[in-house]
Amino acid sequence: MANLTEIVEQPATSESSSAGAGSTPLMNASLEETNAKLAQGTKFKEEADELFKKGDITGAIRQYHMSLLYIQGLNKNAVPYSGSVPSATDEKKNTEIDIILEKIYSNMCACYLKQSKWARAEETANKILAKNPDNTKASFRKAKALSSQGYTEKAIKILEDLLKKTPDDAIIKAELEQVKAADTAASKKGLNKFKGFLNRSNEKKSGVEEVTNQLEESRIEEVHDS
Repeated sequence: MANLTEIVEQPATSESSSAGAGSTPLMNASLEETNAKLAQGTKFKEEADELFKKGDITGAIRQYHMSLLYIQGLNKNAVPYSGSVPSATDEKKNTEIDIILEKIYSNMCACYLKQSKWARAEETANKILAKNPDNTKASFRKAKALSSQGYTEKAIKILEDLLKKTPDDAIIKAELEQVKAADTAASKKGLNKFKGFLNRSNEKKSGVEEVTNQLEESRIEEVHDS
């Protein structure tokens, strides 16, 4: 990783070699602190990545949280941008901090999916998409989290939108087919359950007719929850 101080500071001239051009001790200290925290946060992320690869999901989440403690809240103006330096009206450029945070949340989302913590996975995916709506991986993982919670229609919509952007993606195609199959099965199950309820009601009808007539005669109305 490039030293951020070297990137932000202007080269010293012969007239200002001792102090640095346009810099102050306070600015230098702030940059050094930012560099140190970013480096430590990145180290925790790398440790988390290795734990994830080894299958230690709980350990990975712990290290990702440690990484966030160091990186969240850092001064983004003190780090380089991922592309050209943005103009005053360009708020969409990402700094190195933005990129690392996006990767951390993306990997945490994958961890929560592994743990079947669907709501947490959805919440984490939303944090990514709030900053970068075009993050395909976050959208895909959000769809998995939604379908696992039973929100198959929402998941199908997301996957269909993704497939429009990448029509040859076999993984998205497979997931979409799986979610649609689950949605169809759930619909049939609900219909069969309703039919079973009606059948049971018809079987009991003769046994409750007398009671029903008595209730009607007494003009007693029973309100059912909708």
